[in-house]
Amino acid sequence: MLKRSEFKVSVGTARHVMEENGYLPPKTKRKEPAGRYEAARPRELYHLDFYHFFVHKQKACMLFIEDDFSRFIAGWAMVPVESAAPVIECFEQSVQCYGRPEGLCPTEDLPSTRGRGCPGSRPLTQASRRSACSKPSSWT
Repeated sequence: MLKRSEFKVSVGTARHVMEENGYLPPKTKRKEPAGRYEAARPRELYHLDFYHFFVHKQKACMLFIEDDFSRFIAGWAMVPVESAAPVIECFEQSVQCYGRPEGLCPTEDLPSTRGRGCPGSRPLTQASRRSACSKPSSWT
């Protein structure tokens, strides 16, 4: 109606007038973040994740080992297919460079955890730390 009378009114002015006359705008609810990144210090929790992409119509995979606290990439490997051998090798290299993490959180993309997801951190026990973080006999 005001536009037909050649009055120009901004959206803010219209809203202000409506609020003064009793109109209450709807309140939007903000969604809280899922809290996926919840480590309190560096090397408390590492995420292991594969990223799939195509290079000249051929599928390739990139493995990332990421620190949960700082989102630092502690290790990575480019592999043609998902398999356990490059995961173990990349993890051992990241342990040698940056130290042993307190826990691991594999994602659904890893072959060993497909379908289970990551409800929380999986702490490394003493036995698994020795086997996963020790040098293979071929390195000596």
